[in-house]
Amino acid sequence: MKLKIATDLKHLKITHALYLVKAIGMLARVLNFRQGRHTQKTNQLLLSVKDVTSRKAVVPFVGKKVIWKTKSGREIVGKVAGPHGNSGVMRARFSKGVSGEVLGKDLEIKS
Repeated sequence: MKLKIATDLKHLKITHALYLVKAIGMLARVLNFRQGRHTQKTNQLLLSVKDVTSRKAVVPFVGKKVIWKTKSGREIVGKVAGPHGNSGVMRARFSKGVSGEVLGKDLEIKS
């Protein structure tokens, strides 16, 4: 089955979105750290991918690697842990806390 690569993921089925995640690395924008009223978890980030607007659309991304390349060239690797809310935002978990420098940057999602 041939599949044209579409830029609009919300019109694709979940299996097709999974195919796209495997085929190409996608970029995710860091929104913020996961936080509560009095705490901030620096090892968990909230990510947003363009055109992913529902909780169901996040499912194919769960378990994929998230890579942040620092200015010095180091690669810090995390993993997509699951959805955050119902609007298509996802949580990424890292082994250690990451710097606040990552906020607003683009991370690469790979399979």
